[in-house]
Amino acid sequence: MEAHGGLGALLEKYNLPLISAYCGTNLSDPARRKDSISKTLGWAALVKKYKGKVIVVGPNGVRRNSYDFKAHKTIS
Repeated sequence: MEAHGGLGALLEKYNLPLISAYCGTNLSDPARRKDSISKTLGWAALVKKYKGKVIVVGPNGVRRNSYDFKAHKTIS
C-alpha cells in the first residue's frame, strides 16, 4: 500500500486510528527466516509510523502428520 499512497492516506481520509495489525509470517522454514524477520520488522515500522500499539504475529501452519519437529530446532 505504501507504493500507492500509503496506509496513512486511507486512515486520514476515513478518520480512522490504527490500533493494531495482524501480520502473517513463516516461522517454521529456516531458509525463509531472514525474509520473515525483515517483513515483520517492516510491518512493525508501519504500525509505529501510524501510531498503532499492537502487532499480532500469526505463524504459518504446518502439516503436523508429516512435519519433522526434531529437524527444526529453535534458535537461541
